[in-house]
Amino acid sequence: MGAAAIRESEVLDSVVSRLEDEGFEVFLQPSAFALPPFLNNYRPDAVAKRGDKKILIEVLSGDGRAEKKVSEIKALLQNQSEWELRVFYAPPISPKADLDIMSTERIEAELAVFRDLASNDRARFAALMTGWTILEAVGRSLIPGRLTRPQGVTPLISTLASDGYVTPTEADQLRTIGLIRNRAAHGGLDTVIDRKHIDELSSILSSLVALLPGNSLTPSV
Repeated sequence: MGAAAIRESEVLDSVVSRLEDEGFEVFLQPSAFALPPFLNNYRPDAVAKRGDKKILIEVLSGDGRAEKKVSEIKALLQNQSEWELRVFYAPPISPKADLDIMSTERIEAELAVFRDLASNDRARFAALMTGWTILEAVGRSLIPGRLTRPQGVTPLISTLASDGYVTPTEADQLRTIGLIRNRAAHGGLDTVIDRKHIDELSSILSSLVALLPGNSLTPSV
């Protein structure tokens, strides 16, 4: 994947996370069957839906082709008042923007902190935030080539699921937990964090950490 494509992917991740915070259901790289016929062969980077509101999402690099593509998409949307186009431009990529891959020892230490927090019902908010941070750190360790940058909920879970690290059921659980985490992290002080969500996150984290190289859960041979 080239630098421009990587940057576009990062911008898309950020957009998806923001829309999910606003209550939209977001579909990445939708197939032709999931799109209205008037779009012809055009495939948006993502589609967001919330009630009657429908948004086509396009992330472009700021090159000479961007303006022409936007004009072509807008032409397809003529007389389609129920659809909105949102275009986002990806700035040049910074070679120093990658996040470090945490060691297995560090991740296991943070998992112990998470478990302590999870055991206290009054610390569910802190447990949720810590647990989600560990989830992203584990994902970056397991799939270093594709999770080097900060991840939104949908891209992180989709990558873990597509690579077989979480089951479909676990992916569904993480999507629900991720949306709760986003609401709480962005000022939702009245967000309800159920015990079952903490327990589900704990179970998934334990399974993922057990896959890390040199983890203490792996029996010596």
